Amino acid sequence: MHLLNKPPPPGAATSGRRRFRESARPLAQPTPPLPAAAAAAARRDVRARGWLAGPLAPPAAATAASPDDRGQKRQSEPPSAPPASALPASHDQAVRQAQLAAERALADGLRLLEVEMPPVSIGAVAGDGDGQEEMNASLRLLRRFLGAPTFRGRASRVRVLFGDASEVAVAASGTTLDPASGRARAEPAFPRDAPGEPPFALGCLTRPNVLWSLTGVNFDGWSAASQVESSDEVLVVAYPTFNAKEELKAAREVWEACCLGREDGGDKVAGASLAAAGPAGGGGRGARRAMIVFNGELEKLREGYYPPMFFRELATLNREWLPQMETVYSVRNFRGSRPAALVRSYPGPWTLYRREEGGGEGGGDGRGGGGAAVAVWSSARRPSLKEVALELLPASDAAFAEAGGRGR
Repeated sequence: MHLLNKPPPPGAATSGRRRFRESARPLAQPTPPLPAAAAAAARRDVRARGWLAGPLAPPAAATAASPDDRGQKRQSEPPSAPPASALPASHDQAVRQAQLAAERALADGLRLLEVEMPPVSIGAVAGDGDGQEEMNASLRLLRRFLGAPTFRGRASRVRVLFGDASEVAVAASGTTLDPASGRARAEPAFPRDAPGEPPFALGCLTRPNVLWSLTGVNFDGWSAASQVESSDEVLVVAYPTFNAKEELKAAREVWEACCLGREDGGDKVAGASLAAAGPAGGGGRGARRAMIVFNGELEKLREGYYPPMFFRELATLNREWLPQMETVYSVRNFRGSRPAALVRSYPGPWTLYRREEGGGEGGGDGRGGGGAAVAVWSSARRPSLKEVALELLPASDAAFAEAGGRGR
């Protein structure tokens, strides 16, 4: 698409999506590497799973093994329970955890992944920052997330899909200071042709025009899937929150056309694991392509934030598409008289941490901001936010007090 190959220069006019940028901070520094020993161990673990060995495809051993062989292996090597998901103390830790969780999930054959973390600060909740500030922060976090060797090493085969062409321009060229419109300066997160920068491919989910804005109907027949090249191995959907209905609908269409290889979506693949599915509907290489939804605020769909009566498309996505998705990394904070955080890092379980009142954000080492963090619940089952607030947190008072926590 010509809009994507030639983004506007810095300071060029953008759509209403980015016109009022109340807060924008410089692009964060690259994520500090893991300690040498830990990084080597993590990389060996992922390489053994087959993801780093070559093109995106199921590990050779898993492909060649017969059902009987797999059954014998399960009987002879009973799986051990994965460790509890650690509570990150900073965005640096969260990004490293999310990178490793995504690598492990891809190596295990999962192809539809969700990564979610608080954008403004690691202890933030929804509403701590305005919409533009959260989009800016998510853009910086996404760039750091894609700095993992798994993605950076095959950058030309990783395509990042933003909400629209104006967001692509912000990602590629940044914005200049404009006090009259309330826009702050923002550094480009995915600069074009910059020395030393990995050549990630960029695209967009929607292409708004006058008729589309007035009627909501795509008369020109354009599809986001038309941007996907045969060489693309990973599609990253970047914070589709500005126009959730259209952007998430387009993301699903791209998933079904380019990852399942079925123009009409076809039969859904349970668990979104295509390791054993093979090409279907003429999908060929597309049947092995993966999609990662980054900071999509999908919890709003799951928790009924959008009334189904008025948002039928989102209700359909929640009912049909989200169950296929594996949340490989998630940090969800709770405030009030029982401060807490619900964390999941694949392949670990969902883990609920209680924090001391007024103790700050907490951290994976049990300390952060002056307050202790205690794991009070863990399960492979994902709890709803309502269940956490009304059942799990009140029921954890005794365990939290016994662990030395101070709170309600």
